Amino acid sequence: MVHILYRLRRSNHLLATSLILWIGGFSGGQLVRATEFRVDTDIYLGAEDRPLASMTSWCTEKRIYDQSDGEDGCITIFDLERREVTLLSPKEKQRTRLSFDQILRFVAATTTRTTELAPVVRFAAAPKFAPQWDEKTQRIALKHELMSYSAKLAVPPDAASAEQYRTFTDWAARLNTLCPGLPPAARLQLNQAIADRQAVPLSVRRTTAAAGGLATDMVSRHAYRWQLSAADTARLAVFDSWANSLQFVDYESFRRSQGAADQRGQ
Repeated sequence: MVHILYRLRRSNHLLATSLILWIGGFSGGQLVRATEFRVDTDIYLGAEDRPLASMTSWCTEKRIYDQSDGEDGCITIFDLERREVTLLSPKEKQRTRLSFDQILRFVAATTTRTTELAPVVRFAAAPKFAPQWDEKTQRIALKHELMSYSAKLAVPPDAASAEQYRTFTDWAARLNTLCPGLPPAARLQLNQAIADRQAVPLSVRRTTAAAGGLATDMVSRHAYRWQLSAADTARLAVFDSWANSLQFVDYESFRRSQGAADQRGQ
């Protein structure tokens, strides 16, 4: 995920980051047993045929894993029990860690500083949407002149998966703020609207008002596999090993290393 965010920043497509997906697990105030599934995601700029970025996410009962851009891409692990996020860079052989509370504090501080920023950023910090549901097309829409979402929905095999997915997307939107990205409130409202229908998105289109050359139209497409394969499970075991064995650095050092690696890859 981190690698994708740096690519988007270099391309002046920061607003795409809130399309990235995560998964967690509570329902109606009651703890629900997590299901295990995989989500393959492609992100597109406008009507382009070639993805701007791709990632794979794996949901298990206690952790969510995400890897960007193939087998050598950066990995993000959400530990739902410990309430922390681990970021791994296989290429740089580094890891770092952030607590959920650190992320929330950063989001709160960022939101208070949006008054001097572009109108679309201010709106994302305090959005006003009225969700619109189209039964025929199975689409949910949140519309405003500065920003709008349109999501094609599908019902997963069980309600727990839909609620897991909602928590996943909530924490992704918050984490993306650190990269930096938009304040998460707009995406959180979309997540709530999707969760209210006990659904998951097959695609999400976000349109934003043009400002400073930023992308105005980003699309994510998601393919779900509702059971992990043996190969998936083996790969997650490798990620767990790296989470304990790669060199630990602080978050700012990790970001600098990623930026330098991206520059070398250009």
